[in-house]
Parts: sequence; C-alpha cells; structure tokens
Amino acid sequence: MTDPICTEVNEKISLSRRIEKHWRLIGWGTIRRGATTKPTAPNSV
Repeated sequence: MTDPICTEVNEKISLSRRIEKHWRLIGWGTIRRGATTKPTAPNSV
C-alpha cells in the first residue's frame, strides 16, 4: 500500500485492484497491529 488507511486492530480488510474495466479481489486479511498517526489538514489554496 502507498496511501495510509484508517482501521482498527482485528478488523478484516480486503484489497482490490482494477483490471481493465473490472475490480478483482487480490487479497484479504486481518489487521494485527499498526501505527497511530496524527491527521493532516488538506493543503490550502
């Protein structure tokens, strides 16, 4: 993954990828641990 996501420990997730015009399941699992980060404000214009 390249983008941060918000989940809870022990939450089930799935990973999908768009192949041509269809979404395909490429993986699934359970969150075992993670890191807490502070939210960032969107860039102001």
